[in-house]
Amino acid sequence: HHQRDVTLAEDELRSSQAAISRVLSSLRTLVINLLEKLNVKNMVAQFDTFADKFPALIQFFTQQMVL
Repeated sequence: HHQRDVTLAEDELRSSQAAISRVLSSLRTLVINLLEKLNVKNMVAQFDTFADKFPALIQFFTQQMVL
């Protein structure tokens, strides 16, 4: 949980709908696990890239056969 709290500031993100919170949490877990599998050195930088360039996230998921 430390990585999710520190890297993603997950505790600061609030949603009024529990279903949205669960989906976002699952997506964060998926991305963290995939990045760990690929031995990404700087997860924060990679998350910033995904946030700035949504097509990069979609391409990443496609390459990892998630989509």
